[in-house]
Amino acid sequence: MKVYLYCSPVTKELLLTSPRYRFWEKRIISIEIETPTQISLVDEASGEKEEIVVTLLPAGHCPGSVMFLFQGNNGTVLYTGDFRLAKGEAARMELLHSGGRVKDIQSVYLDTTFCDPKYYQIPSREECLHGILELVRSWITRSPYHVVWLSCKAAYGYEYLFTNLSEEFGVQVHVNKLDMFRNMPDILHHLTTDRDTQIHACRHP
Repeated sequence: MKVYLYCSPVTKELLLTSPRYRFWEKRIISIEIETPTQISLVDEASGEKEEIVVTLLPAGHCPGSVMFLFQGNNGTVLYTGDFRLAKGEAARMELLHSGGRVKDIQSVYLDTTFCDPKYYQIPSREECLHGILELVRSWITRSPYHVVWLSCKAAYGYEYLFTNLSEEFGVQVHVNKLDMFRNMPDILHHLTTDRDTQIHACRHP
């Protein structure tokens, strides 16, 4: 059976830094974001072939995260996965539009993690960042011995925060390992395994 995993270049890099997924290397195919790419599908039972066009759209969730837009003989399908788009961002995605209007999409597979009335108002990424920066500032400016520990529950998704904290306060963020970011210099520059810093995102400060 020919099975392949299609993803963004960044996701491929992240997967291959983990020993758990390296055996998949020959089966992982990266597609450039916002680049319509033709893929051949073969029905193994009948042998019939179909050409579809797959476009990866930025999802704004974590490094490498994308939404998949599939276009084929049976119509157009959008699979969002986890995404975090600010108001108006989808409207500005040219590849979701054609002839001055939104493309006809037959099916949408939508992540609904926060589809609940209690999440009606979710602060923007910028608002969240501003609040965190002010909280961190109020603590670490008291003395060089005041430190902050960020309790990170997931493996990815905090890179935007790490980068902004590092730039704002001129220090690197302490993490346990740098392996997963070895091919992401823009992020790696802001991280360190040296515990001698005021901001920690390690397992235990």
